Amino acid sequence: MSRFLSDEQCDIQRTTRTFAREELRPRRLEAYQGHEFIVEMSRRCGELGMWRTLVPESHGGLGQGATTACVIFEELGRESPGVAIAGIVQMVFAPVMLLSETISARYLEKVIAGELMLAGAFSDPAGVANYTEQPNLAVRDGDDYVLNGTRLWVTQARSTTSWGSPAWSTGDNVSSTSSVGTPASR
Repeated sequence: MSRFLSDEQCDIQRTTRTFAREELRPRRLEAYQGHEFIVEMSRRCGELGMWRTLVPESHGGLGQGATTACVIFEELGRESPGVAIAGIVQMVFAPVMLLSETISARYLEKVIAGELMLAGAFSDPAGVANYTEQPNLAVRDGDDYVLNGTRLWVTQARSTTSWGSPAWSTGDNVSSTSSVGTPASR
């Protein structure tokens, strides 16, 4: 019994802790030898439903909030910080995909199931963290958008199967912060 967590959150914590102790702990040093371990464990977390945490139940998620997400990352990070950090992109980017029906229909289930690994490019070279202050990134070109900008520190670039970048533009361009996902080319 917890004074701060619901029964459901305590169950999620126990499941995550068991996974972390039994599957991450014995192999945690593999996270520093290449991206294969991170990809394998991210897929396993998807199988266990962890990446569904922040997605509404109406879209196949758990409909939980930030507290539950923090509980999961705390348990993962205790045994493998690399897996926890990789999971942030998987879990946090998933509900952002709901801003686009096309993107969510095409990628959401695969992301929250752990079948697709996301990479996120969020940082502006000028150091602007507020996306609304960043220069236009997506410009309409017919029925498509052309991304034209620079982002630094791409998270999980070596292990990704899809990527996303918040885009802010006005007028005929993207009208709000959006997730733009596409299969990664190798």
